[in-house]
Amino acid sequence: MAVVFVVVGMLAATSGVVARADESGEVGVSDGSPPLAARLLAEPYESTGIRVAIEGFGNMRGLATDSVNVYALNASGNIMVVPLSSVDMTPGGSVTVAGTMHTVGWGVDGAPSAPNLSKLSLSYSAGCLFITNDSNTLGQIRLYCIDVSDFSVTELAVPGDKPLPVGNYYVESSLIDFPDGRIGKVSRYEAASGGGYESVLRTYTVSGSGAGATIAWSQDYVMSDPDNFAVDEHGIATDGTYLYRIQWRDYNPNTKAWQLASGAIGQPVYAGNYTMPFGNMHFLSHNHAANYYLVGHWDDRNFFITAAADPGPGPGNALAPEFAAASPTADGYTVQITNYDAAFSWSASASAGGTATIDGSGLLTVTGLGSNVSSTAMVTTTRTGFPDGSGEVTGTSSEAPPTTTTTTTTTTTTTTTSTVPPPTTSEPAPTTTAPTTAAPATTAPSGTTPVPVRTPDGALPAPAAGQGLLMVDGQPVAVTVTPNAAGDALEVSGDGFTMTIAGTGADGNPLPLTADGAIRLEAGRFARIQGTGFEPGTPVHVWLFSDPRYLGQITVGNDGAFDGQVPVPTDVELGRHTLQANGTTADGNERSVSLAVVLEADAQTAPAEAASPTALAFTGAANPWITALGLVLLVAGVGVVTAQQVAAGSRGSAASAADN
Repeated sequence: MAVVFVVVGMLAATSGVVARADESGEVGVSDGSPPLAARLLAEPYESTGIRVAIEGFGNMRGLATDSVNVYALNASGNIMVVPLSSVDMTPGGSVTVAGTMHTVGWGVDGAPSAPNLSKLSLSYSAGCLFITNDSNTLGQIRLYCIDVSDFSVTELAVPGDKPLPVGNYYVESSLIDFPDGRIGKVSRYEAASGGGYESVLRTYTVSGSGAGATIAWSQDYVMSDPDNFAVDEHGIATDGTYLYRIQWRDYNPNTKAWQLASGAIGQPVYAGNYTMPFGNMHFLSHNHAANYYLVGHWDDRNFFITAAADPGPGPGNALAPEFAAASPTADGYTVQITNYDAAFSWSASASAGGTATIDGSGLLTVTGLGSNVSSTAMVTTTRTGFPDGSGEVTGTSSEAPPTTTTTTTTTTTTTTTSTVPPPTTSEPAPTTTAPTTAAPATTAPSGTTPVPVRTPDGALPAPAAGQGLLMVDGQPVAVTVTPNAAGDALEVSGDGFTMTIAGTGADGNPLPLTADGAIRLEAGRFARIQGTGFEPGTPVHVWLFSDPRYLGQITVGNDGAFDGQVPVPTDVELGRHTLQANGTTADGNERSVSLAVVLEADAQTAPAEAASPTALAFTGAANPWITALGLVLLVAGVGVVTAQQVAAGSRGSAASAADN
């Protein structure tokens, strides 16, 4: 869960500069007050930050975070894992926390041997703690992934034409990570042809996760400076908008920040001093979810957490739309986008048959809805040099007033004899039969408004085939994803829970996984989802996206288990998508599981078989997948069939987003 605390201290010495872009494409400086995100390390530590000591740890050689845990590297090459949830985040505090030490598999089963760690650093992305070897010669610098699921070590191939740049003493490896999942390495300063010095941040996208990760070059960012600032480099990190560097020795200032920009040469936007919470500060990392820096103490057990500040959109930060309250109209609703920025391109779509438009002031208008209809609008932002952003908002059209009919009756008095014919036997009302192919369930049950769970950077999860993303309260945690023995379902397991997901064909039997390990779904059929370790009586909401489509919910039984199925829509584009199941843990947290799926056309020419009892039976299951009651609910249009509950019965890979 993101933690933001209030800055209460006075700003330390600053240079009073802020970024601007001139017509030459160079990011320069002008008078003004630099934003807090560009000067966090200048804030008074004793009043705005938290000092943390790791119990039983010493000789720190690296520091990284995935926004859930802190990873500290010791002089032996092993990793101490400290949950951020164990840290008292009260500003000005000084706490001691316990961690779990993990032995890293250096040299095991052909893995690389442990390098000399005296001048290295760590970064985190996609289930890997990235670290280099101890070479600082161009073309000889190797990149390793320490897989946080088992702490094995794998060497990653680096593009030969875009090698890792040579770093600078004292933290030569100078690895950093971006909110969008990219990693990077910062070069040492070199004399620039026009005077002064330049340094390059080379970035790489990360595909896959853990030991299966690969990298590809993304972009180089050039940073200029009038002096050779980091002669004794002591820490480098980025929040995706600014690049932060600290150094040691006699320099004044000892902290600088650059605003990153695509296709521009960046100048420092902040230069100042920091008040050190302790002596030899070397290791710098950024919590991309909570927007604060962590500063590690070389050869010690301490690290420090700064104040927090949102850096705003940048080359590594998408602009995620934010919304005011929705106002109903006769055929839809309107919503003001509160962070509208005309420098970005905006687009929108709406569910339930609505049409969404955005005007030049950021007003979102949804039209085309019937009376009292709920619709979710998906809004996306794009801009060259920035990752795409997205956000959702739900509104409901107003209810049409009841139609009033006025009847005027004229009474006349007559004398007449009337014979009323005897009543006849009325014809029976026509029988309506529900379609035998389950219709897509695109709306939430009455009284609820579920939404898909997004990654900390606001993106919809997009795990690779055969891999998954587990998030608890919106933060990635460790998870294991394996095919079942029959090769027709993926089994997901983590801390205190299990989940099995499979697609079914016309005969009700599970469909085999694709060749690369993705779940196969057929349009008009069903996805079966089973699980254990959830809060009894709560719903498990199921989504399908790229464009989010709500499929329905399955209710958890009294034993914390569930076993049911949701219909697969027929009007979604065939191809690769993500299936997401969101439930509640026993302690009340939101647990979200996302897996890759491939949507295919119905293999049968008679889709009506999908709703027959024979087709819905799950051959070989200990518990029937669909009961007679479940079939009645399906025909009645509920859209989700819940079988009887089964009696039996966390840091994941954040999906990487490519830049450009």
